[in-house]
Amino acid sequence: MTERPPPITGPQVWTGAEFDRIDWAFRLDDRDRDEIDRALAAVKRSGIALRDIRREHFVLPTLGPRLKAQSDAVEVGRGFALLKGIPIERYDEDDNGIVAWGLCAHFGSGLPQSRQGDYINPIIDLTDITSTTHKRLQHIVARGELRVSHHGGRRYWHTDTADIVALLCLRIAKSGGTSRLASSMMVHNILGAEFPDELAALYDGFYYHILPDDTGGAASLSQAKVPVFKEYNGAPGCYFIPEPVERAITREGIRYSPAAEAARFRIEEIADRPGMALRMTLEPGDLQIINNRVLLHAREDYEDWPEIERRRLLLRLWLRVPGRTTAPEMRVHSQFEPTASY
Repeated sequence: MTERPPPITGPQVWTGAEFDRIDWAFRLDDRDRDEIDRALAAVKRSGIALRDIRREHFVLPTLGPRLKAQSDAVEVGRGFALLKGIPIERYDEDDNGIVAWGLCAHFGSGLPQSRQGDYINPIIDLTDITSTTHKRLQHIVARGELRVSHHGGRRYWHTDTADIVALLCLRIAKSGGTSRLASSMMVHNILGAEFPDELAALYDGFYYHILPDDTGGAASLSQAKVPVFKEYNGAPGCYFIPEPVERAITREGIRYSPAAEAARFRIEEIADRPGMALRMTLEPGDLQIINNRVLLHAREDYEDWPEIERRRLLLRLWLRVPGRTTAPEMRVHSQFEPTASY
């Protein structure tokens, strides 16, 4: 049997119950909102492209230094931050995207999220939409198969493919849709204590089936297994997206050992245990920022509005953290070579 990895320690190992009585949200005040207004106006006057905006372009004289503590919490602390009170009602969707990008520039560097060059990805249910005049949605609807981010309902526990994922809430669902976070490092430790063979299988990892629209050609299977857990340069990391793993099984005929097969579902079972998850009800104007390497996130089921202009909508950003020591096998976003900007 493979030698059992030692338990992971540090502030990124936690249970949701630990945050029940802690006010960890960062609340913007009127001065902060005025600084955001001025920063947005300055960026628009400069004509700089969204993808080129850095923190020195989105100048926040007093808010910026205070965001450093939130960035530290994401990077070396608990692994998440929540900024509340962004004045989204003052801006249209494009300007809200610039604001989200400018704020996130204080946490990392933005990345494309598709081969089409989506730097801002609208998280919205498009499963029943066949055509639209919305410029940011047209090429998404035209895909041969929608990505999971454009399906509604429940999302199982997963990471995204970048160092950090950020979500700016613009509209909420008719009901439900609560966000959940869990420490993947705590999940790792529980697996090691209760299911060591399954943890060993997760270090070995799974193959991923990549959709044709994401390869620029035919569907493909990852050349090697992608580890769920891996230490790199002394830092632990987690990477797990269940849907492409499942597609590799059902469409490519990949088969795994009983321990690996059980481990795929054990992640969900452990993260769903009472007290493990931190539940967040995101409200319009909330910006959630997550360290993908140490946290898992999920979404509860929800009922949405039938009209697309009223549906639950969040703007998603992917960020790279300069100097972050992450295993190359876990940098799957390198598959996206943008061919256009939206």
